[in-house]
Amino acid sequence: MAHEILAQDSDLQRIGDGIVREFVANGAQLFLYGVYVLLISISLSVLLRQRRCQTSRSLVVVMVSMFAISTFLWISTTVTLIIRIKITLIGTTLRTMDERLQLANASTTKLSYAANMVFLVNCLIGDSMLTWRVHTLCTKMRLVVSFLGAILLAMLAVTVGYLICSTKAGIPAGRSLQPPTCPNIWFSGLVISAVLNTVATALLVILAWRHRQLTSQTWSRKTEVDRVLAILAICGLVYLVFFIAGNLVPYYLPATPVSLGLGTVGNNAFYQLTGMYPNAVTVLATRHEVIFGAVPTDSDVAAIRSASIHFRPNTASDGDGDGDIELGVAEREVVKSSYTGRMYES
Repeated sequence: MAHEILAQDSDLQRIGDGIVREFVANGAQLFLYGVYVLLISISLSVLLRQRRCQTSRSLVVVMVSMFAISTFLWISTTVTLIIRIKITLIGTTLRTMDERLQLANASTTKLSYAANMVFLVNCLIGDSMLTWRVHTLCTKMRLVVSFLGAILLAMLAVTVGYLICSTKAGIPAGRSLQPPTCPNIWFSGLVISAVLNTVATALLVILAWRHRQLTSQTWSRKTEVDRVLAILAICGLVYLVFFIAGNLVPYYLPATPVSLGLGTVGNNAFYQLTGMYPNAVTVLATRHEVIFGAVPTDSDVAAIRSASIHFRPNTASDGDGDGDIELGVAEREVVKSSYTGRMYES
């Protein structure tokens, strides 16, 4: 009798820990979803005002698609939590607590697979945008850009592989344990995404630093392009650090309540942060004067901002073939003027 009571107490503790963990994770995700709605509203308004540009229309489609995926992920995690609470605590079936817990996990397995699948797709879309951004800003670094393209193809292969694995597994009702191959494929997709973001962010940091070195010879204050490049680099660094801390680090930690909680909250948070990243870049790059204050400006400032947002490649080349980073729209010929110190496109 005492043994049964201890077993029930242990099962209740497991259920309670799991529900609290998922409740906190869903609360954090709901907060981020609200911020996401605000960011995408601003970014879409900016892009739609430039609807004559083909790149703007493409970005609108991509951002709306990522927002739709993030919305599905928020709904799926909320439904998963409700189902598990209903089965484990509210259900009237005459089962032990351990059996209820297994049934709750089995009942939400298909939904979990679907959420993992679309999350990989969201990461793939975001990584594609980042690769294009680096490609258009660093046109001379063909070898590095080709390496990013290869990583992106690997990410695509992993996404397709996870889809095939989950389809072949069948995920039958009543099966609470996933085939180990599928979670491993899913996690490898996150690792590949982290590698791609690391390389791309490093290039953006170098790009911002080199351009600042160039313009500091003429102006002591940061220019419009300096700030846009700094925003790209800083946003990339922040996203990368949180991505590693929220998705990768908990995998290698011992299975403790803290590590499990960190993994659950981090994973749920990135259901929204992956889509928020490109929207945050758009908002900060277009509203940085309001947020951070004005910068030296001239009549070309609107064109510079637009080019920085759309990442149009610069076809001009100095022809020296030295393999330096091609700064694209960010690389300007600094022309000294006794009046305004303007920057003109080379």
